Amino acid sequence: MIVPMKKVSLITLGDKKTDTLKKLRKLGLLHIEISEGSGERLNELKNQISLLESSIYETNELARKNDLRGSGTDLDPLFVARDIASLTEEKKACQSEINSLNSEIQKLENWGDFDPYDLKVLALKGVDISLYEIPKSEYETLSESVKTIRLNKTKTSVNCLVFKSGNEDEEEIIKSLKPYRLELPRIST
Repeated sequence: MIVPMKKVSLITLGDKKTDTLKKLRKLGLLHIEISEGSGERLNELKNQISLLESSIYETNELARKNDLRGSGTDLDPLFVARDIASLTEEKKACQSEINSLNSEIQKLENWGDFDPYDLKVLALKGVDISLYEIPKSEYETLSESVKTIRLNKTKTSVNCLVFKSGNEDEEEIIKSLKPYRLELPRIST
């Protein structure tokens, strides 16, 4: 007599799944249908596993680079993993800032070594100086009412100091040069 089969849910560990299925097949008592779980909690756990795996990778890389030996800890692994992920993001942000500062230093190399504070001191004493990188063609057509000192000249541009002397038509010309004005760094290069 054939009896209708009953459904049974069997939960196994991932690494024991193959052995468990082989043993159940040998018994011949079950018709096996494999179904993977789903749901919000499972997705959360998968994200935690991913976080832990990437943290383990980062930790192993750090230990390999610094020749560190394992030192046990009582901290919650997820807390450590989140902390490592946070530090990895902070490292990326710091690297981005380093790249930005290096780019700024390269931009200032053509100007030589000067202290922006000195220009501020001169401004307090009534000598208003600004630094400009002006296209060569535009520099050559500047009015003589604008007092400049040429510092460096390339094929395409001229680095110069512009002195404000208070002439009437000077103010309008200096306003037109605003896109070429060099933003001073906070400190000396």
